[in-house]
Amino acid sequence: MTIDYGKRRMNYILVTKDMSPEAREFMSSPEAREIMSSNPEYAYLYARDILKGRFPEGEDIIAKYPRHSFLYAYLIAAAFPKGEKAIATVAWSSFNYAALVLKSRFPAGEKAIAADGDYACGYAVEVVKGRFPEGEEAIATNADYACTYAIHALKGRFITGEKIIASYPFFLKLYEDFLNGN
Repeated sequence: MTIDYGKRRMNYILVTKDMSPEAREFMSSPEAREIMSSNPEYAYLYARDILKGRFPEGEDIIAKYPRHSFLYAYLIAAAFPKGEKAIATVAWSSFNYAALVLKSRFPAGEKAIAADGDYACGYAVEVVKGRFPEGEEAIATNADYACTYAIHALKGRFITGEKIIASYPFFLKLYEDFLNGN
């Protein structure tokens, strides 16, 4: 069994945030750069914990992974076009990218968002700030999402979600009170 001491050392430095002269020397070595630019977790952690900002050499590997692409964009507080294709494949990454980074709609991720009732509802309320027809089918599968969508996004009736809302007394009362102006 071969032990990759470079990766073990990298892991130790990133986990402990060791900034000793020895750690700094290793982190600037070609070996460390190669490890970081071939592993999305190491590349992101290096950018976050060591550089506290952009890591251009790691962006290609980061851009292949939805979670890392969103986290990296959030870290750099800017759009990360190189990672948007990956981000758009996952509802969690797409929603968070839109809400926390772009602070506006993310059309490329709306298909993934629309398929998940929780994120579709959150997207309608927090990003679109209104109706999100693409996500209504998924939203209508859960009384909590349907009621929240009606009250906070539509600010009115959500006919498609009324059947599921009616099957839960708590949400039915909340919905009826809202519709009656209470």
